[in-house]
Amino acid sequence: PLRNINQTPQYQTLAGDGDLLLMPTREVLNPRLVGALYLPGAGYQSLRASGIRALLTKAERITSKGAEQKKQNLVLEALPHFSYALLDPATQVKEAALDALLKLLNNYQKRPVEDFRKIIQSLVKILNETSGTDVPVRHKAARLLGQFPDLADQAAVEAMKQYLTQRLEEWKQLLTHFQLTDQKRHEDVNQR
Repeated sequence: PLRNINQTPQYQTLAGDGDLLLMPTREVLNPRLVGALYLPGAGYQSLRASGIRALLTKAERITSKGAEQKKQNLVLEALPHFSYALLDPATQVKEAALDALLKLLNNYQKRPVEDFRKIIQSLVKILNETSGTDVPVRHKAARLLGQFPDLADQAAVEAMKQYLTQRLEEWKQLLTHFQLTDQKRHEDVNQR
């Protein structure tokens, strides 16, 4: 573990006139990967998005003894950083965070749902954004929020209701535009 650390303790005496080195008791996130998520400015948005993907990859690549517990710990530590990334103004960063969270949710079903409470408010904020350019981001946020019915507060329920109403109106406009009536649609579509 010490070979991966750039800072080497330089103890001059047994009493410890040198640096203090703290060793974690479990696997932790690489600070270099986490640091990339907090670089401000539009010029760093691709770096922030790749930092999110790197954090996810780091958790997936652990194969040592007790790997499953280490993965769970890294996922738990990554959640606040992903929540912060969901508030990023760059669509690319939000989408990378949503993709990572959806993948985490699929891969780590054993993780208690309560751990994901940190991201609910960020998802609600994304759903309340009504700009047309963020439709894929809003769709992924709605899918993710739908996975946590136990964590939904009143704001989350209202945001989801508004989102679904908007999507239903878009669907009705498409049907009208293409002049599809109930008789012209396949019966399976009418039953859904």
